[in-house]
Amino acid sequence: MDVFGSNILYGYDIKCAFEKILLCSTLGDSAKRLNVQGVVPTFHGHAHNRLCQLQHHSKHKLGAGLEDFETCE
Repeated sequence: MDVFGSNILYGYDIKCAFEKILLCSTLGDSAKRLNVQGVVPTFHGHAHNRLCQLQHHSKHKLGAGLEDFETCE
């Protein structure tokens, strides 16, 4: 994470679950300090419940632009 710097936005199919794991890991402090944030990719968003979609879906994330986060899978 230090290589890429701060304000990293990544897409991951199970980001909603992964975020909890990341923040509890040894990388948690670095992730918070560097403002690492994730989104659930557009295609996978429909499989998540509405609350999860509102919190984690890429279309609700400021700065995500038009990226669908499905390109490199």
